[in-house]
Amino acid sequence: MRIVAISPFLTYPGVDHAGGEFLLHHLEHLGTDNQVALFGLSWAGAESDTSCLPGAAHLMGLLRVPRAQTVRRRAQRGCIRAYPGLAALRWGTLGAPREELEAMLAPAAEHLRSADVIELHWAERILAVLGAVKRVAPDVPVVLVLYDLPWQADARRRSLDRRSWLKQRAFGLSLEMFRRWELGRMAGSDAALVFKDQDRRHLAQAGLDQPMLVIDPPLQAPSAEPSRARASRREGRNVLMTGAFDRPENYRSALWFLDQVWPSVEARCPHARCIIAGTHPPELLQARAAGNVIVTGYVPSLAPLYEDADVFVAPLLAGAGLKFKVPQAMLYGLPVVATPIAVEGVVEEAGPGAFAAITVEPTAMAQSVVDLLTHPERARVIAERARRWAAARYDFAASTGRVLAMYEEITRASTAH
Repeated sequence: MRIVAISPFLTYPGVDHAGGEFLLHHLEHLGTDNQVALFGLSWAGAESDTSCLPGAAHLMGLLRVPRAQTVRRRAQRGCIRAYPGLAALRWGTLGAPREELEAMLAPAAEHLRSADVIELHWAERILAVLGAVKRVAPDVPVVLVLYDLPWQADARRRSLDRRSWLKQRAFGLSLEMFRRWELGRMAGSDAALVFKDQDRRHLAQAGLDQPMLVIDPPLQAPSAEPSRARASRREGRNVLMTGAFDRPENYRSALWFLDQVWPSVEARCPHARCIIAGTHPPELLQARAAGNVIVTGYVPSLAPLYEDADVFVAPLLAGAGLKFKVPQAMLYGLPVVATPIAVEGVVEEAGPGAFAAITVEPTAMAQSVVDLLTHPERARVIAERARRWAAARYDFAASTGRVLAMYEEITRASTAH
């Protein structure tokens, strides 16, 4: 098959966020027996020299987003930072004129028309492109790869926003308009890939009747039994948190954990360390690195940190989509303490018994972390239960096989019409 992907982000070995890791492995697995091409978006004023990414996976070229659209995007971001109630101001909502989008796609037009399937990655961010793709290649099925449902994330952000009733009401109305706009655009696709069954059911209940498939994230298997590395340490315990900390929901959750949970843990387990690992931590998070709190910033591989950790925490208070970090920690044999948002898409299948605690209450979260640090046998039992489940549940190669089977089916259906 000939598969063409369009993504607002490029991917390459060592990419520093989970979505990029998925895209990298997704393209590599699809490319084993198929022709795969990737086109990225180049925003005006952003780095557009692909020579800095010699390992960019299957990259054919960059599609230059109109400069006027970049200005719109920056203005939207400023409005949203000033008032989250305007979160519905997306690129797609205030999209570029039709002719500008089609001109942007011109370098990829021949690839698009000759493809068997076109994928739009992070489709929730670039839905405005869907109509233009359909006009350029009207006979080729377009598949949306939805990493999350943005209106769900915005609604959760709204719940944390302490505003007046009137502003909250305006926020709610803008979100509903945004949701309806996005669903209307999504209806123009031929299929969708999602990471959680809840997202599939939500979209189906909202009226989307095209084929939808729940896919697996690519998880890194431990190179050895992690418990051996943990047993080799004579003192101290490591509490690990990972994420891309340029995302507000991640760094705000980290700050909440450090303010509301960690002081109680540290008081009762003075030798414990809180390790916050991930790319682009903002200055206000870096400033919290002191004593037993370690903020690593970007690390080439999280594997040594997972192998050396005793407890994994995921204290997310906002966001949407499957949090890849949670099943990854489970596969590394770590007991997980998390909020309900962090374990969506996992706990429904694994059951609460695969987790040490699922709570948003700071005292309960601290107590669970302390119990795990002071009762290693209990931690080991929970961790082994989680590891067995994750190892049996996630199979990225099999997931890719299901994706290809879907593509063959929708291609046949498209040809028949």
